[in-house]
Amino acid sequence: MAKVFIATRAMDEHAIIVETALQNKGHQSCRWFGSDFPALQAVCCTIGPEADLALSIRGPGIRLQRFDFDTVWYRRPARPVAPSAWLHPDDVPAASRESEVFWQSFPYLFGPEAVWINHWESRARANNKIVQLCEAKKAGLRIPRSLFGNDAGKIRNFVTNMPQGAIFKTFFPMRWVVGDTLYKANTKTINVEALASDRMLQMVPGIFQERINKKCEIRATFMGNHYFAIHIDSQSDVRGADDFRSIPTSQLKTRPCILPREVVAKCRAMMKSLNILFGSFDFIVDTEGDYVFLEINEQGQFLWLEELCPELPLLDAFTEFLVAPSAEFVYKPRRGAVKMDAIVRHRHYERMFEEDNEHHVYAPDPVLADPAYQFGVRVTA
Repeated sequence: MAKVFIATRAMDEHAIIVETALQNKGHQSCRWFGSDFPALQAVCCTIGPEADLALSIRGPGIRLQRFDFDTVWYRRPARPVAPSAWLHPDDVPAASRESEVFWQSFPYLFGPEAVWINHWESRARANNKIVQLCEAKKAGLRIPRSLFGNDAGKIRNFVTNMPQGAIFKTFFPMRWVVGDTLYKANTKTINVEALASDRMLQMVPGIFQERINKKCEIRATFMGNHYFAIHIDSQSDVRGADDFRSIPTSQLKTRPCILPREVVAKCRAMMKSLNILFGSFDFIVDTEGDYVFLEINEQGQFLWLEELCPELPLLDAFTEFLVAPSAEFVYKPRRGAVKMDAIVRHRHYERMFEEDNEHHVYAPDPVLADPAYQFGVRVTA
């Protein structure tokens, strides 16, 4: 039996499904919500000349004195949420700062002997889009010509000189809600006439890249030495001309696919250089059949691949990976594999969402950029 610590946020669907699957297999798991701290969660760290470091966490759904976990899944940890209703307005900034600084020490203390997916020290570097392109190039993957920044003159020159046009995308997922509609700022084709004023370009840095004529797009999720990949026919729908995420997930045309051996080897080399064991790669396949690296998300959504292609056992594979994580992990298909659809149809799944909503501090997921379960909200690009 393995013990898995999951650092996430309340109502994180992936964490709920994976925890349920782990428990169904007889393993122990614990979801920790950083947003419960400090209002609902008491954390204590002690050390002295004659006492070793000790950490305890006490709050709704969690009571820990020993951190002898085998695996830490550093999924999408929520930051502290200061209880402003309990504090004088003038004290909120100081209380928030103190909570944040203390919170930043927690990863040093979680599972000191555990294997991390992925280690918090590798997280910031792996999620840096400039570093990603540098590492992809070093690994031998083809990358698009790119400009990052806010120099208006250089941006205009770059866009003007792209023979097939240019695209723009943000550093960070940008979403906003109007009424019952969720809007997303996805990748868009641009020309120099579409650019904002020089002042606005300088005020808001962005990512500008050459536009590549697509045949299709690929999402590949690597866990250790194993991967699952899907072919996304984004170009059969006008909404997906620039970005397949502009198409509702349920309407995507997908199928499982096998990556070229040289691409697999380069992805593994990149993950080793980034010091991560898990990651979701996005590629364009151009009209000549060449793979072009776009980005890697070290905690990317992955269960939607199984939702669209049920023959891909991502949930079962990932739970096996959590139990025995390593760079050499290879999933071995088995009878009786845990299926995502069986879990989400069960009343227990809905009850966990209800309990999270009732007993925990909710912190919106700021990095939810992938096509994910949309909970009935209409999404507009």
